[in-house]
Amino acid sequence: MRSVPYKVETDFAPIGLVASAPLSIAISNKLGVQDLKSLIAAGRARPHALNFAVGSIGSAGHLCTVKLEQATGMPIAIVPYKGTGPALNDLAGGQVDLLCDQTSGTVPLVKANRIRAIAAAGPQRIPSLPDMPAIAEAGVSGMDINISFGMYAPKGTPKAEIDLLSKALQAAVTDPEVKGKLDGMGVTAVPPELAKPEALRTHLRKEI
Repeated sequence: MRSVPYKVETDFAPIGLVASAPLSIAISNKLGVQDLKSLIAAGRARPHALNFAVGSIGSAGHLCTVKLEQATGMPIAIVPYKGTGPALNDLAGGQVDLLCDQTSGTVPLVKANRIRAIAAAGPQRIPSLPDMPAIAEAGVSGMDINISFGMYAPKGTPKAEIDLLSKALQAAVTDPEVKGKLDGMGVTAVPPELAKPEALRTHLRKEI
């Protein structure tokens, strides 16, 4: 994996966490399985027969795919793409069987009935897709894959400006209109106590 010309821990000034987007497991309408349990059964019966698209190697979707294979014992074939957009297009067209991606990417296609979302890759259901079960409901444990969104300012930004931005962010994540728009995309606004610099700094340390 290529290195980057900055240190994320020290070269930016954190303002606060904004939202989180759980990943969901989506399948082609042509696959012919009804739910995650039947998918796992099909995958175990035909090792490496299911084609699982990933937007890029090393991405959250790739991690989700590997974790799913480990958690279910379902051998799969990974098909890497140069971006999630082409992967989603091929999933909708039936050229690949499955994809694990952040829900903000899959929700529009699910609601248009172009693909099917069969499980949230975490312990809870997703408000924008309330009929989609959490993966734990299918008996799969040890998976909680989501993408976090944070807000940063350039390094050296005065503390007074950081505090002002953080207060505005805290107001935004509690605004019903903002929360509603995020929910519609499969993204959940964080509680206001997480929309603060130290909360984002702590979260980043845990992730790294």
